[in-house]
Amino acid sequence: MSYRWLDENYQRRYGLRDWTWRKIIEGIILEHKRQIEADGPKSKMDPKYVSLIWHNILKLANIKNLDEMP
Repeated sequence: MSYRWLDENYQRRYGLRDWTWRKIIEGIILEHKRQIEADGPKSKMDPKYVSLIWHNILKLANIKNLDEMP
């Protein structure tokens, strides 16, 4: 999976020092969904589950407040 889009657009738009967990995870989710769409039929992942998966990963990492900075 390529995170070039995330790097180029989010870094330019928000700057690194203003990133919260929410901004980071929203960017990752968006990029993940774009990658699934780009893969087309060969992708085994349904884009509707991407957000749920990433938010569960944050829960497993004990990150509860998405508005705080990492």
